[in-house]
Amino acid sequence: MSKNTVAVIVTFNRLDKLKESLRYTLEQAFYRVVVVNNHSNDGTREWLDGHSDPRLHLIHSEQNLGGAGGFHLGFEFAAQKLPEAEW
Repeated sequence: MSKNTVAVIVTFNRLDKLKESLRYTLEQAFYRVVVVNNHSNDGTREWLDGHSDPRLHLIHSEQNLGGAGGFHLGFEFAAQKLPEAEW
């Protein structure tokens, strides 16, 4: 894996699965991890906001954009805010 590889995770009301996915993702050598919370209402926002890993970037969408919309938002963030990221 390149030293500037970014992971993008999109979630909607799957907190248990997100906990597992994010744990395994953060164990990897990703440069940054972008999580798009697609307007979950199951405690996802609060759980994510409790993290302090400096590689983690959180996007809390005000509406559920669907999978494609969530990934668009996440990759758009990476392209604009993480210019050193490699694709």
